[in-house]
Amino acid sequence: MTASAAEVARMLASYDLVSLPVIDAAHRLVGAISIDDVLDYLLPDDWRSHDSDDAPSTAKETR
Repeated sequence: MTASAAEVARMLASYDLVSLPVIDAAHRLVGAISIDDVLDYLLPDDWRSHDSDDAPSTAKETR
């Protein structure tokens, strides 16, 4: 079975998992895919450079 990134993300979210096994045709474990792998795949390459650009300010001024 092959799964798309969306299907993998859905499986991880539905079952509250942080990783899933990757197996070959003989059902041997060949690796694992983590939630971080899915995020790296789905987010744009430059997402880290936008961290402070879009973040709302949470500090409130008090006098």
